[in-house]
Amino acid sequence: MKIKFATCISCWIIFALTFDIVYSQNEDIPVGAASLAFVFDITGSMYDDLVQVIEGAEKIMAMTLARTINPLYNYILVPFHDPDIGPVIVTRDPDEFILELQDLYVHGGGDCPEMSIGAIKEALDTALPNSFIYVFTDARSKDHVLTEDVLSLIQQKQSQIVFVMTGDCGNHSSDGFLAYEKIASTSSGQVFLLKKDQVNQVLDFVTLTVQAQKVNLMSVDSPKKDVNTYFIPVDNTLKELTVSVSGVAPDIKLWAPNQENQYSEHDGLRNLLDLKKVKIQNVRDPIPGKWKLQVSSNSSHTVRVRGLSSSNFFPSFSRSTSHDTSSTTLRPLKGIESSPIVNTTDIDPPAGLYRMEFIDLQGEVLAEYPLIRNPLKDNIYTVSPLIPPYTFFYIKVTGVDDEGNTLQRLTPTAISAREATRPVVHISDMTRGYYQATAFLTCEVISEVPFLVQWSRGGKLLGNLQEHRGSSNVTLEVPNATEKSEGLYLCNATNKAGWRATQTFLDVSEPPPSITPPKNVSVVPGDNGMLTCSVHSTVEFNISWYKVGRNSRIKSSKKFNILDNGSLII
Repeated sequence: MKIKFATCISCWIIFALTFDIVYSQNEDIPVGAASLAFVFDITGSMYDDLVQVIEGAEKIMAMTLARTINPLYNYILVPFHDPDIGPVIVTRDPDEFILELQDLYVHGGGDCPEMSIGAIKEALDTALPNSFIYVFTDARSKDHVLTEDVLSLIQQKQSQIVFVMTGDCGNHSSDGFLAYEKIASTSSGQVFLLKKDQVNQVLDFVTLTVQAQKVNLMSVDSPKKDVNTYFIPVDNTLKELTVSVSGVAPDIKLWAPNQENQYSEHDGLRNLLDLKKVKIQNVRDPIPGKWKLQVSSNSSHTVRVRGLSSSNFFPSFSRSTSHDTSSTTLRPLKGIESSPIVNTTDIDPPAGLYRMEFIDLQGEVLAEYPLIRNPLKDNIYTVSPLIPPYTFFYIKVTGVDDEGNTLQRLTPTAISAREATRPVVHISDMTRGYYQATAFLTCEVISEVPFLVQWSRGGKLLGNLQEHRGSSNVTLEVPNATEKSEGLYLCNATNKAGWRATQTFLDVSEPPPSITPPKNVSVVPGDNGMLTCSVHSTVEFNISWYKVGRNSRIKSSKKFNILDNGSLII
């Protein structure tokens, strides 16, 4: 499959990985499928970067295709050049993807800020859910007005974004650069500031990390120069442990459980990246237990700790206390009580979870709640209704593995409570009523939050103001309807986000006749029998008789006789 979209903007690279989520729009996409997306800035100054990216892409392809489980389902390329983005390339063929990279033409430049945020938005729109995204550029963003749209998409797609920058237009305090930091922080990504000749080293690191079953263990943004110590619980399902620090002169020190000496290369420590502003270390098959981590930097810095494991969790929020995850959302409503529901994979008894925490972007605990396991479904946990934080937050869960080691996981990205939307109101264009009978006008109101409904006609309020806690049908009764009752009626629904109204026309007509069923009649064989039904109608009517099991109407004949009053003689 190859799709090209004729939209435009600047130059970068994004690698998108998708794990443990079914892409429901297409049943052919397997569970755990991943997208590898490159968003590339094709301004002239990015030529050296492009050469390294093409070489790095070939290594990534070779490495992932050689793995027993290849997490990559498709490949996405989003070139951009101010003021254009695209065309967006989507392909299942890795060779075609490499050819598309080689066909990129870098040119122009001079105007440093680029349309980078729009390019990221295109990648997020196109990539599979749960994407892992790397952005390569040497310029800050010109279209930072789109940042909030990208933050919303990050939460929808649960996508991590890492910026690999070989330039920044010389201003770290500009809105265009701060937008990158905000996107990286919210997505549990990082901003790497590198030299042009260091891009290939980052790509070597990416080659090793493009794997399935990635889990988030810790995400902390430190606002100042500091030395901090953290304790990382490692459970027996973690196959790898990776620590990355971005800042000026970063340093990482690790101690294995119950060890006085620092963990070193002799013990199996791997230095994946060691640059002036980025340091990444990795441990394969880490010993279960409490690892000690000491991180330092001469500036504000970000710390990320990730692992490889099939044991993970997927939180959602529900307005009800039901354990049903089909009606939940990834983001709770702002200022409204929600019930968190936690769905897990490969955390089966005797392993389990017992605590959920809300963590801010600096790693501080905002709130803590006990998790309650569903007695009928071992993989489902619930929390009592709560009002979520008003700031961005991660969800951290804590429990034990099947050997009693502490198990912790963090959501792939930060979450923010969203504003409620205005109610949606549905009603028929016309409602039929009957003369001197009660007419019923019903409008369906769909609302995420409590709402008020008021009926009116010609500007005059009708009935009482009604309050409802959630989506429901709201009915107005019009007693003893006559021709004066005919006309337009307005149903207005209002919640905290706004209001919507729609109208229906009440058409009053004569009611259908009512029939009193005839009683059973008994006759002597050979005698005539007469059946009579009593009919009430405000207008003229006709009576027809039918015999059960026959579709044709009975007519007067030698066997049947229909009298003027409608009675039937047999």
